[in-house]
Amino acid sequence: MNEKKPAGIGHVVSDVITLFELQFQLASIDAMNAKGKLVQGIIVGATSLSLVLAAFTTVLFSTAYMIHEHYERTLGSCLLAVSVGGLVIAAIAMWMALRSLRSANAAMSVTKKELSENLHWLKASLTASDDALKSSTRPDPLTPFRTGGSSEPRTDVSFERTSSLFPR
Repeated sequence: MNEKKPAGIGHVVSDVITLFELQFQLASIDAMNAKGKLVQGIIVGATSLSLVLAAFTTVLFSTAYMIHEHYERTLGSCLLAVSVGGLVIAAIAMWMALRSLRSANAAMSVTKKELSENLHWLKASLTASDDALKSSTRPDPLTPFRTGGSSEPRTDVSFERTSSLFPR
């Protein structure tokens, strides 16, 4: 309850950051609603996929019978060879799909996390008292100018990373 309210431009900037946070949350909700609308597309896609799989099965059987007639091999060995080939193709396609889905999901979660962390840090920096800012993990590069220090730019400032986006 004894939270210090920022004055002047700090208050306006704090409100703008809050607005951006709310806009970000709204975008997340919109994305979830869009996901719900994809259900119809998924059902139609699943139906199409089942028809394609049935046709693929017919192609595999036809290929096995053609090999049987052309090369005079046993029907069982031809069916087995063609089905193994089909399984290899399916496994490669499944692996590629899973890899693509994982990378897409990871990319979005990192972006969301980084944006959220940055907005929280910026808001905390703008609304915090001067003492809290001095003890924050991000040093104030203008300290020499405020304390009457050297007018030369500081070269000893090192910013601590609060993110795991870029590993060391």
